[in-house]
Amino acid sequence: MPQILLTGASGRLGTHLRHWFTAQGRAFLATDIVPAPDGAPVEIADLADRAAVDRLMAQDISAVIHFGGMSKEAGWQTVLEANIMGSYNIFESARKAGVPRIIFASSYHVQGMYPTDETPIALTDPYRPDLALRRLQGLWRNPQPALFRQVRHRMPGRPHLYRRPARHHPRSPPLVQSR
Repeated sequence: MPQILLTGASGRLGTHLRHWFTAQGRAFLATDIVPAPDGAPVEIADLADRAAVDRLMAQDISAVIHFGGMSKEAGWQTVLEANIMGSYNIFESARKAGVPRIIFASSYHVQGMYPTDETPIALTDPYRPDLALRRLQGLWRNPQPALFRQVRHRMPGRPHLYRRPARHHPRSPPLVQSR
């Protein structure tokens, strides 16, 4: 039976979605690099390990919700593996497996440094990484949307969603759809 692959399933957003999917009776495969704090079943996988990601994609995946990655300040190697290599592996493996939908959550800090009265900010607006508020978060989150756009252009005709959570900027657009 086709199922949704949920990365970052042990994190805040992932935990919320796991509970929602369960309540809705949706088939999903939860994965994270750490066990779920509530003890729910989560397949442990390192997204920086391409073979592990390919094994996840081989499990009849109909869509990917990619919330996996390091959301806090961390050392370069951790950021490289969790956010950049992990996102590349997810996007490329999904493309090769023919997964028709990807939903990706990034951070407002990637676009950053726009006055709040200039919202909504479009995907085509220039990057102005917010380096002061969250130190380097805006900078190291920058490659993820670029990778997402690359995969999106290599998978024409398939719907893809790119989401910037509005936790720090409540007036940011709730959803940006790309085709």
